[in-house]
Amino acid sequence: MTGTPRVTEGTSARPAPQINASELRGEQLSTIPPGETQTIRIGYGISAADAKNVRVEVRGPNSSDRPAIFEGAVS
Repeated sequence: MTGTPRVTEGTSARPAPQINASELRGEQLSTIPPGETQTIRIGYGISAADAKNVRVEVRGPNSSDRPAIFEGAVS
């Protein structure tokens, strides 16, 4: 998968701000072969009031790929 995840917060689905990219140590998403996994750290500023309603969407490299989506609470 490529690109930056789209992260929204709260019932109004406001875009969550990403932390300073220099703090991410250059970690980036890349293509993941079938059966493999990939872990990276990316930080977003999500308010405590909106932490119960977060959506993270990661799109694949092709427009026909279905996105990976997480919806729920974070702590």
